[in-house]
Amino acid sequence: MVANNATEPLSQWRRYSAILALIPLFTTAAGCASRNVYVPPPAPEVTVSLPTQRPVTVYLYFTGTTQAKAVEIRSQVQGYLESIHFNDGDNVKEGDLLFVIDPRLYSAKRDEAKADLASMKAQAVRAEAIYNRAVSLLPSNAVAQEEVETKKGDWQVALASVAQAEAKLKEAQLNVDYTHITAPISGRTSRRLVDIGNLVQPNSTLLTTIAQYDPMYVYFTASELEHLEYMKRQRQQASSSASSTPPKVPVEIRLADEEGYPHKGIIDFADNTVDPGTGTLAIRGTFDNPAPFQLSPGLFARVRVPISTEENALLVPERALGEDQAGQFLLVVDQNNKVEHRSVTVGTKADSMRVIEKGLKPNERVIVEGLQRARPGSVVQPVQQ
Repeated sequence: MVANNATEPLSQWRRYSAILALIPLFTTAAGCASRNVYVPPPAPEVTVSLPTQRPVTVYLYFTGTTQAKAVEIRSQVQGYLESIHFNDGDNVKEGDLLFVIDPRLYSAKRDEAKADLASMKAQAVRAEAIYNRAVSLLPSNAVAQEEVETKKGDWQVALASVAQAEAKLKEAQLNVDYTHITAPISGRTSRRLVDIGNLVQPNSTLLTTIAQYDPMYVYFTASELEHLEYMKRQRQQASSSASSTPPKVPVEIRLADEEGYPHKGIIDFADNTVDPGTGTLAIRGTFDNPAPFQLSPGLFARVRVPISTEENALLVPERALGEDQAGQFLLVVDQNNKVEHRSVTVGTKADSMRVIEKGLKPNERVIVEGLQRARPGSVVQPVQQ
């Protein structure tokens, strides 16, 4: 009896221990079952913004070069260069003396022409007196009518000789004047290309050049499509304007080290035909350039020309635009927060914004940040900018 009573508690303890050992197994199995359930990841967060709507000036952009009005200085007479009256790179005014060619030969020819003129005038006076005396003798039949006509012819020949001598004197005086070469325009000189003592040939020897910095010209070319776009917008503005006088077309430029477009001018020339070989039209802008001359010839310039104004243009940040083989696009979030790929037609640039001409409505949300986390057709969590 004692032995049975001792083994009974021991058997119960063993049964309890076996049950307790099974509890972790059931717990582990239950945990494994809960981890196998798929939980989708949260929708990616993106920043969206509505398009900005405001007036925008539409520009066409070009590349051009600055050019100055330039004159080549050449002599019109032959002779030895006697003196130079400027330093290389000087700013000169119109009429300033630049070079002197030895004038002695031309002064002598001028004096000779003066003497010839005096001789011809004396002969003309004598011929006139002879003619007048013959006319006075004609009533008394002391001279024949034929002789009077001859004397009149001699006088007219003498007058013609006087006119010829006067022309030769003017030519001789011009040659003397040409020995003193002056600046035909105001501007900046280049270096002297001929030194004193060298023989200068007329119309062939280049002495120096003068470039006029004010005004400064900028030349650029517009493609055929740009020209047609400009003409179309000009016709639209002309139809809505009451003025019959075409306005002056403004133009703006910036140099390679400048921000914005600080230089303002006007277009004063456009070629009369489009070059059929290149399909471009040559255009020139004129800019005021007073001293100390911010613009100089031969510089690269970025050019923009305003062609119209859009009163209610839609603009989005330029960083929101993407590009694929079909062109440029935007990622738009619809009412269900689903991403939509939207092909758009892009217009002019305004600061860091870009005009959207087609493909977008004013009330649509555009993804501006987080583009790499958004895929067309996927759901996103939009955050308004």
